[in-house]
Amino acid sequence: MASLVHMQKILSNRMQHFSSIEKAVEWSVKRGSLRNVDSACISVPTTLKYDDSKKWYEGLPEKFLSRPVPKLLLLVGTDRLDRLCL
Repeated sequence: MASLVHMQKILSNRMQHFSSIEKAVEWSVKRGSLRNVDSACISVPTTLKYDDSKKWYEGLPEKFLSRPVPKLLLLVGTDRLDRLCL
């Protein structure tokens, strides 16, 4: 819940388009949204679509947000995980 106040800033700083999938993967890893290049190579392409008229890849936030279905935002941090005491 503490992170929700920062979400608008995070979303407004996201790139709107990329010249290639490789650039999108690189941006995702450099910005810290994904930490593993292999993971980014798998997950990033599924979040993009190619716009033939503009010759670039665009994100799908408008399409996602406009869908009339429930959505769930998960924010995870290892600093708040319970620790097992033995």
